[in-house]
Amino acid sequence: MEDEGLLISQVRAAAADDLELLASLHDREIDVEALARLRASAFPRGLGLNPPASQWQDVMTVMERAFEAMEGSENEILTDLAAGYADVYLTHAMGVAPTESPWVDPDGLERQTTMAECRKWYGKYDLKVQNGLRPDDHLAYQLNFLGYLVGKTDQKETIGDAQRFLMYHLLNWVPKFAERLEQRRGPAFYSALAAVTACYLMELAPVLGAISGEVIAQPVVEVGDPEEASMRDGGCRGCYA
Repeated sequence: MEDEGLLISQVRAAAADDLELLASLHDREIDVEALARLRASAFPRGLGLNPPASQWQDVMTVMERAFEAMEGSENEILTDLAAGYADVYLTHAMGVAPTESPWVDPDGLERQTTMAECRKWYGKYDLKVQNGLRPDDHLAYQLNFLGYLVGKTDQKETIGDAQRFLMYHLLNWVPKFAERLEQRRGPAFYSALAAVTACYLMELAPVLGAISGEVIAQPVVEVGDPEEASMRDGGCRGCYA
């Protein structure tokens, strides 16, 4: 039992680190240091919790191709990545919302019910989004919060909450977010990142279920049309108070 507890702690720590990394990549433009770390770890192969699914191999290949397509000097690559980040997360150029509300709201509106639900989730753990310029149900915030729950091993209930938050929120829209970016031929790196994130979350769900011992069904959600969503953005550094 002691060995099993140690293994579970190691799995949770690895997943928490992975989610923190994914959150940071969706949160802000990549700088020189972040790009070097990604290349050195052959991202996403260097993630601590490596899902053993054939689909995971597919998304790793997509990411590898995105890295191979990066041409020019380091400054030129970073400039291209910054432009790609802006297209997806800042200017709404791709018409693909990086927040949950537009995907599940019948009218595709931003800052709707799911934002309030996320705020309640964060509040349960005395957390609060610091930057009000970006909705509470932004992908970076949700990934950060999920990582917080997964890594918080001093409270038994948090793993069940992590499983519920994943099933009730992230898995309701992130796969669609990734699919839409691919359909619209979004920036190569960020399209690949969305695919990696969606696949990782889908493979994480049964892991959390095995740890918690709970069977939690994903609710049926009618996906909205996020075309009219506002893309005003802030930042996620120091997300929570």
